Amino acid sequence: MVAYFAREVNVEAAFWLADEVWPAVLAAVPDASLRFVGADPSNALEELRARAGMEVVGFVDDLHAVYEDSAVVAVPLLLGSGVKFKTVEGIVAGVPTVSTTVGAEGIRSELLAAIADEPADFANAIVEVLEDLPTAQAAALDRAARARARYSAGRFRERIAVIYGVPARGRMC
Repeated sequence: MVAYFAREVNVEAAFWLADEVWPAVLAAVPDASLRFVGADPSNALEELRARAGMEVVGFVDDLHAVYEDSAVVAVPLLLGSGVKFKTVEGIVAGVPTVSTTVGAEGIRSELLAAIADEPADFANAIVEVLEDLPTAQAAALDRAARARARYSAGRFRERIAVIYGVPARGRMC
């Protein structure tokens, strides 16, 4: 899970994943591990540091290495609104991404490995990816190519240009 852990909705999501979903994943895939990556996890996720099979990584300079070393990206958000860039980033990185409905808002469902709102369904989706990783990864790479065409910075510039009637050029800040 990648998130900014100073936001309460992300902390709530992390504990839902750890408490409600992860035990079922571990029952099916005992060697699975769960990492929480993102800024400001120190106090909020302290309890999770002590749990077996869980790692609180904190802030990293470059998420590319995290995604390269991940079998699944989990986006277990229960509250929030708008497009979640953490979801888009996981998809574009070519990692099978499992999300709740809230985490998938504004994103085409066919770009995700699964959308599930109940803990058992979320766990089953993760387990399905882990149990057939080569197939899940191949599908994720296909989804990544489609996602880049839809959600890339260049595509964003084009849409802004259309909305505001200005030429699409230059870099986005």
